[in-house]
Amino acid sequence: MEQRRSVRAHGVPLTGRTDVRLLDEVFDDTVLMDLPPEQVGDYLGRVGDRIAVEKAAAYVSQDRLTATIALEPSTVVVRDEPVDLVARVRSTTTRVPLTVRDLAVEVDGLPVTGTAATAQVTLDPAAPEQQVTIRLQPQALSGTWIGGERTTTGQVRVVGTVDSPWRDVIDRDLGLDFVPQPVTGQAQGARTASGIPVWLVVTAVLALGALAALAVTLRRRRWKPIGGHLLVAEPGTAAPYRQRLSGRKVRFPAAHGQGGTQGTGTVRAVRRPRTVGSGTELVLHIDYRRAGRRHHVVCRPRQPVSAADGTTFTYQP
Repeated sequence: MEQRRSVRAHGVPLTGRTDVRLLDEVFDDTVLMDLPPEQVGDYLGRVGDRIAVEKAAAYVSQDRLTATIALEPSTVVVRDEPVDLVARVRSTTTRVPLTVRDLAVEVDGLPVTGTAATAQVTLDPAAPEQQVTIRLQPQALSGTWIGGERTTTGQVRVVGTVDSPWRDVIDRDLGLDFVPQPVTGQAQGARTASGIPVWLVVTAVLALGALAALAVTLRRRRWKPIGGHLLVAEPGTAAPYRQRLSGRKVRFPAAHGQGGTQGTGTVRAVRRPRTVGSGTELVLHIDYRRAGRRHHVVCRPRQPVSAADGTTFTYQP
C-alpha cells in the first residue's frame, strides 16, 4: 500500500549556487525564498522586529490603561479652619506606567476653595498608588446672624487626566489607539459656620449701655451747680432781663426771671481757674437764640460779654 503525505519545505540559498531548488522538484509544497545572500540577514532582522512589535502590542493590549481617584474621608466638614483630604490615585495597569496630570480641585455648592499639593503623579506597575494632599480653605458665609450654626452642603471633586509616558510608542510603534482619559474622585462636603454668640451680643449691649451711662454721668459732672443771677440786656430794651440761676442747667426766660426778653437761652457752668489771683470760679456757657440766630457766649463773673447781635450778658454770683 502506498501512502503519501504533504511535506512543506522551506529553503534559503545562503550561497550563490546551491541545490535548494531540488526541494521544489521533490516536494510539491516547497516554498523558496529566492533572496540574494546579502539580503537574507536584513530580511530576517525585519521579521524579528515585526514579531517583537506584535508581541509588544499583544502585551500592552491586555492591560487596562486607566486609573482611579478615591478621596479620604469620603465626607468632610469644613468649619473656620482649613481642612486636608487625601486623594489616593491608583493605576489599574499591571504592565504599562501611567501619569495622572492636570490634577485640580472643583467645589460645587460650597463656599470653599481647594488646591492640590501637586498637579501630576506617576504610577508605576511596581508602585501603582500615590497619595496627594488636598487642602480646603473655608470662605465666609453670606449674612450675619446671632446664635446657632448654619450649614451648606455640596461636593468636592478632584479631577485629572490619565496619560502614559509610553503613549507615543503605543500609538506610533505598536499601532494601538491610546487617548488620554479624564478621571474624577469626589466626596460629600459641608461648610458649617457659627453665628455671633448670644453672650457676646448681651455683653456688647450691656457695655454700650454702661458707656452711655458713663458719658451722661461725666457730662453731668462737668456742669456744676449754679447760683446767683444773669443779666441779659438786649438791644432796644429799656431794662435788662434778670434771671435767677439755680441747678446745673437753667433755661430762660423762666418763672424766676424778672423783666422781658425777646430771646431764649440755656445756661450751664464749669469751674475754671481764676484769671486774677488763685483758686477757681464758675464760668457760664450760654447758648442764646434770638431772631432765628444762635449764639454761644462764655461769661466770667462780673465781666459783661456781648453776643454778635449786641445782646450783653453779665453774671452776678
